[in-house]
Amino acid sequence: MLAGPAAADEADMADMLAPAAQRDILIRILRNLKKIYMESGEIDKAIGAISLVLVADPSSANEWRDRGLLYREIEAYRAALTDLTRYVDLVPNTADVSAIRHMVVELRAINARFN
Repeated sequence: MLAGPAAADEADMADMLAPAAQRDILIRILRNLKKIYMESGEIDKAIGAISLVLVADPSSANEWRDRGLLYREIEAYRAALTDLTRYVDLVPNTADVSAIRHMVVELRAINARFN
């Protein structure tokens, strides 16, 4: 029987070698596409990839944040407000939540002017 670091290494290896679910593979592919699209400045395609990730995993807080920030960048303020509010609701104690809350306040003001 293994104990200590050797057991931990064996458990880690077993986790790494476990078969991935199809959903997890799909999410990984979509996140890779998101990264490629963001690096090449293809914001609409990045938003599309993120939207598909959120269909598969609506609890993915970082995807709500990233899509909200992209919406804000293209001046889709109502969509940005919705996504960034969702992010704050999902992870109210993360390191960046103060900055995101500030953006939410700004987006509410922008959206109020359009109503």
